[in-house]
Amino acid sequence: MKITVIGGGYVGLIAAVGFCDFGFEVGVVDISEKRIKDLKRNIVSFFEPGISFALERFQNNGLLKFSTKLTDFCNDSDVIVVAVQTLGANGEDCDLSYLHNAINDIFTNLKRSEHTTIIIRTAVPIGTCSAINGNIKSLRPDYVQGENFDLLAIPEFVDEGTALYDFISPDHLIIGIDKESKKAEEVINKIYKPIISAQIPLIYTNFETVELIRYAAIGFILNKMAFLNELIRLCEQSGANIDNLVKALSFDPKIGKGALKTSPGIGGSTPPRFLRILEKSATTFGIELKMIKAAIESNKSRLEEVFNKIYDRLRSNFANQPNKSICIFGLPFKSKTNDIRESPSIYVIRRLLAEQVNVSCYDPLVETDPNAFNLPEDIKSNENFILLTSPYEAVIQRDLLVIMTDWMELRSIDYRKISELMNKGKQNKPILIDYRNMFLQEDMQDFEYIVGGGRSC
Repeated sequence: MKITVIGGGYVGLIAAVGFCDFGFEVGVVDISEKRIKDLKRNIVSFFEPGISFALERFQNNGLLKFSTKLTDFCNDSDVIVVAVQTLGANGEDCDLSYLHNAINDIFTNLKRSEHTTIIIRTAVPIGTCSAINGNIKSLRPDYVQGENFDLLAIPEFVDEGTALYDFISPDHLIIGIDKESKKAEEVINKIYKPIISAQIPLIYTNFETVELIRYAAIGFILNKMAFLNELIRLCEQSGANIDNLVKALSFDPKIGKGALKTSPGIGGSTPPRFLRILEKSATTFGIELKMIKAAIESNKSRLEEVFNKIYDRLRSNFANQPNKSICIFGLPFKSKTNDIRESPSIYVIRRLLAEQVNVSCYDPLVETDPNAFNLPEDIKSNENFILLTSPYEAVIQRDLLVIMTDWMELRSIDYRKISELMNKGKQNKPILIDYRNMFLQEDMQDFEYIVGGGRSC
């Protein structure tokens, strides 16, 4: 059995190497000639642990191939996975043009009479797959659903930083189809045999449920995160300890610990956007999702609080200093990724630069790849901003140090040396604000150590 994946971006590439790991031949198609050339040389546009090694391994053993032409693969493939981007130009809405173009290309070029299973891997708004199914029947009235083709929707539930593991060993698999099909079920049983053999549950449902469940899952998790951010504020004011509170909550099986981590806010390419799309989808049905709306507003407030805490501490400790400076450790919204879209770090940096603060940044990824991050042009070109490959160089004569990302590598830094390189605050100690609560107070005696997340010290 051969598989074609349309889209060589994050979702498509994870699916491609995942199916290769299951033992299938996979052809990846992308309209970008540069991307295809890079992928053939094992160059990936994003950071994900293990992805470069997987590309090299599967290209060397002949399981993985790349092309800009769909016709190179589609007529030999039993399965075509559509994993094109749907991110709108404004970063808010879904742009479904790439998806519809891909479907048109498939059924314009598909010549085989054997059954072909089309899998929509991209998260799409409610009603999209039913519309696509109708469009297929118009494009190819000679194709009989259930005999010549089937359209399935199987959304991805992978997390950045653990995506390859999540694909190979998911908690469950959700499969959307508009009516039963023996041939489609046979295909699913073949391509996901390792998952089924591991007794991971498969849930078949209709298109609308599958389309909603991806957004609903993100919305549910982010409401937990937004609620935790509210508790952080209460802990800060009351003297309660957020670390102990989180530990206690995580032991409760009805709650779990997945989203119970202190942070400077909700970020990433998917979570905030999915909340907005979920809210917008509800309005099209005349429904107001008050909790989702509250989570969106709560995250906005959290980001503003983070900036205010940093800037107020900077002004109060260095009031008479005309040129104020700060160092930030960590750019992405979470560790093990280079995704800085809607990252709290980017929000804070932009706000600080607007106040004429000198900002230096260090992230563990830049030590191995200085171009790891696609920084926004307004930040990259600002004369008050600099990204450095050494944490020690980044903190020289800085008034304040802020930890924004939960990189484990940050724990191995010599913070005594860091403290010696920084400027001193009113307490004659350098100031460190830790929004990830990574250290104990007794281990940071060289600093005026301030946890950003509601832990009494």
